Amino acid sequence: MKTDLVIWDCDGVLVDSEWLGAKAFMEIINELGGNVSVEYVYNTLKGGSIHKSVSFVHEHVDVPLEFDIEEIYRKRSDELFERELKAINGVDIILQKITGKRCIASNAPKVKIFKNLSITDLKQYFSDEDIFSAHDINAFKPMPDLFLYAAAMMGIAPEKCVVIEDSIHGAEAAKRAGMKCFGFTEATDPTEFLKQNAVPFDNMIDLLHLI
Repeated sequence: MKTDLVIWDCDGVLVDSEWLGAKAFMEIINELGGNVSVEYVYNTLKGGSIHKSVSFVHEHVDVPLEFDIEEIYRKRSDELFERELKAINGVDIILQKITGKRCIASNAPKVKIFKNLSITDLKQYFSDEDIFSAHDINAFKPMPDLFLYAAAMMGIAPEKCVVIEDSIHGAEAAKRAGMKCFGFTEATDPTEFLKQNAVPFDNMIDLLHLI
């Protein structure tokens, strides 16, 4: 298959942010009287939307009317990311060596994507016009709309796109979009990717041979 466009997820694929986001939600829930572990939050929310995450908080604790979960989460996660966020090991090498068209398609808002790329020095590999957010079209993975929108904006047919994902939601979205997907298994069971027809890999350097 000829690959004309590589579509990257951001959180968990370019930047090691999923665990930090889970930590922020864990702290919010426990401060409101809940009792959840960061592992539980991570495994439940990984790859999902902010709407799913807000609902998750409401399912576990009584939230005061004046408490804006999303606003508090954004502030808390921003502080964590500024201190601890890092690029996924080896991804800078891949971005240097795999040439051709590339873009980002993420469930996160653009302001968060831009900030995460800047903190980790990955912004140099993507232009602003090549970054697409589910918030812009109000369609979140596992819906295929975001990947199809990104491909259309980049002028590439879906069957000539490859998606790099770390979540089952993302792999399902790629499958529904008719795109080949490589699933990063650092924190996801490879068999779950196989169920979505995604090719699992456990080291970013492997992409040199896969794409």
